[in-house]
Amino acid sequence: MYCVSHHVCQHESWIIIAATVVSIIIVFDPLGGKMAPYSSAGPSHLDSHDSSQLLNGLKTAATSVWETRIKLLCCCIGKDDHTRVAFSSTAELFSTYFSDTDLVPSDIAAGLALLHQQQDNIRNNQEPAQVVCHAPGSSQEADLDAELENCHHYMQFAAAAYGWPLYIYRNPLTGQCRIGGDCCRSRTTDYDLVGGDQLNCHFGSILHTTGLQYRDFIHVSFHDKVYELPFLVALDHRKESVVVAVRGTMSLQDVLTDLSAESEVLDVECEVQDRLAHKGISQAARYVYQRLINDGILSQAFSIAPEYRLVIVGHSLGGGAAALLATMLRAAYPQQSSAGIFSELHRVTRPGEGCDSQAQCDQLGRSEEKNLASGRALQ
Repeated sequence: MYCVSHHVCQHESWIIIAATVVSIIIVFDPLGGKMAPYSSAGPSHLDSHDSSQLLNGLKTAATSVWETRIKLLCCCIGKDDHTRVAFSSTAELFSTYFSDTDLVPSDIAAGLALLHQQQDNIRNNQEPAQVVCHAPGSSQEADLDAELENCHHYMQFAAAAYGWPLYIYRNPLTGQCRIGGDCCRSRTTDYDLVGGDQLNCHFGSILHTTGLQYRDFIHVSFHDKVYELPFLVALDHRKESVVVAVRGTMSLQDVLTDLSAESEVLDVECEVQDRLAHKGISQAARYVYQRLINDGILSQAFSIAPEYRLVIVGHSLGGGAAALLATMLRAAYPQQSSAGIFSELHRVTRPGEGCDSQAQCDQLGRSEEKNLASGRALQ
């Protein structure tokens, strides 16, 4: 009994020591909190050339510190050009965000816990803004049922893009038995299926999730790098559509894509001014677009089913990429009547963009968000 307790205590001690070392590496600020007074100081501190040079030096040092931390935490992924750009972009984001604060991770965790508690209190005590006392008409009810059925149908493709891990998570008791045989099975297809690790396991989960046949898939790619998301292209004969499903966040590479949050100009042909987009999402959408067009994937799909419509789906990071991808594909496929997007999406509308006041803009943004969620955004 003593030996067992002794070994357990030794293991716990090593865990505590390791956690302490990691915490010191992440939390320790070699700048000594010198960024805060300079970044929040008034113009008098920036009048002289020396003060300005000192501030720039502190910013560069802070970015370097964060870049070193991110590289340490993400040491298991590759070091290609996209990864290096993502490291720099993420480091600049964190150094800018924490430039005028002197916080440690425990402060952030406590703040998030208090914020979550406050949101729960508001949600539990919130009265409905409007009570609907009448039932919708028969035509409205039919339209609503059709939209909800479409949402449920196409969200299966967005879930399938995650492959076998999400399928096992959603079916913990029967998932392994259902797709276990597919992991070892070798199949041949008429189309170009580009895989990755454990493609057959992924394919087994995709078939069970979507209900499609193996021959219905035009392209499947689980190639996963920074700014390069996995996606699949399939023929949905039930809805007569070519479905492009983009995977959301699931790996460290995807996290770096998420954290590349600086804005960049979106190079698309449309009438909207100031076309700025999240850099990571924009780069990911551009990658999928180039694969679809340059590799002839969509051309192959529509040569098989020219009368089908194009539907683009995604969840989370994949939802944002799907939204931008649909905009990019407008010019290449003008004959397509619609593109359904099912994503967690919110558009910020400013005064002058079809509205006069901020309240009207908020209402317009919520209306457009509902249209996106129902798959009628791009007509």
